[in-house]
Amino acid sequence: MMHKTNISRIILVICALMVSMKVAALDADWGSALFGDVPSPTGLNKVYFVPKDKVDQRYDYVQAIVEKKSTLADGSQIRVRYMIKNDTDELQFRVALDCSPSARRQLAKLEPENDKKTGKCNVSIKLHDGSKLDFNNVTYIYIKTSDNGCAIAPVIEIDNNTMPKLVKLKESDMKSVALYKNGSLVGQEIAVDAHNSTTLDDMLEGFSKRVNVDPRLMFKSNVLTEARIIQKCKETPTLMEFEHPFTRHVMLKDVQWARDWFIGDVHCTMYYTNTAGTRDPLAVTDIYFVPESYVPMVRNGKEITCPPKVENFILHDDGEDQFFGVWVSLIVMNENGPLCKIQMDHRLAEVLGDRVFYLLAGETKYHAQSFRNSMERVKTVTLKSPVITNL
Repeated sequence: MMHKTNISRIILVICALMVSMKVAALDADWGSALFGDVPSPTGLNKVYFVPKDKVDQRYDYVQAIVEKKSTLADGSQIRVRYMIKNDTDELQFRVALDCSPSARRQLAKLEPENDKKTGKCNVSIKLHDGSKLDFNNVTYIYIKTSDNGCAIAPVIEIDNNTMPKLVKLKESDMKSVALYKNGSLVGQEIAVDAHNSTTLDDMLEGFSKRVNVDPRLMFKSNVLTEARIIQKCKETPTLMEFEHPFTRHVMLKDVQWARDWFIGDVHCTMYYTNTAGTRDPLAVTDIYFVPESYVPMVRNGKEITCPPKVENFILHDDGEDQFFGVWVSLIVMNENGPLCKIQMDHRLAEVLGDRVFYLLAGETKYHAQSFRNSMERVKTVTLKSPVITNL
């Protein structure tokens, strides 16, 4: 019996590692943390994006602040701006860094010699979807400010070479920006905490009325961000202040509602989606639980992994204890390359379990569709054993 238990625990550890979750206990649950005393911050006031009426619109350029204040390790502060400029009929994109005096000292290697106002550097931008955009040999404008700080604005020409990268920037939030001189990082990587992917769309919308903008750049993506979720959902989502990873299984156009909570000690988002082409605008056809640490694996442009997706709900009731479980399936990649499907039973915290109950009982504005008849009842509080299938 002890041998069988050990094998089960080993399987669960492997499953947890595959989906990059920090599991609090080595059992079939995502964690056995007590949820009763954990606060439920919404984080809505932390979401910062530039409303259309706050975008600075001029005749030949448009700009918006995407990060009011990035603070470096030593306390130096940098404000990050986007700017799109029409210069001699050539469209440019700039990530402008407004540096405090201490940040200026960190980036001193970028100050041009002989009082010149331009130099050249490499720019690397990391996105929240895990990708990175590299722009090499970029001319930047360097301006000293009256408070002994400076503004550094790399000028990226919008052309066939840079267009795919800028479109990708529109599809995800900028997570950080770093500048390199002679192959070496100058200062340190600048983390960007704001959620800003709505900003470029809002900037371009007004700018395109005055300037001829490439249609490829005007394409609005369906990428999911906190700011867009708030705008999209018919019912205010309950979001917390953590990263919401990109996955093509949960696209913005399909999201009905979202709820953040913990599974063990892992931040996780429960998404209601409507992807089955139903005519009911309030239908919930799929439910996903996406951990903050989910990293999609992409092959030939297609996401081949899948975050936990609900197959059915399980009411565990042994007469003394009762809770909602959820039977999910996820697709992960083994270390040696092949994919496998994992099906697991997880105990839902009361916060999420209550929401499921109200959905199935028809007490929310959303309609459960196929989930209404997917409730399984078992007379035990023991979770089902996982099932692993090689694909």
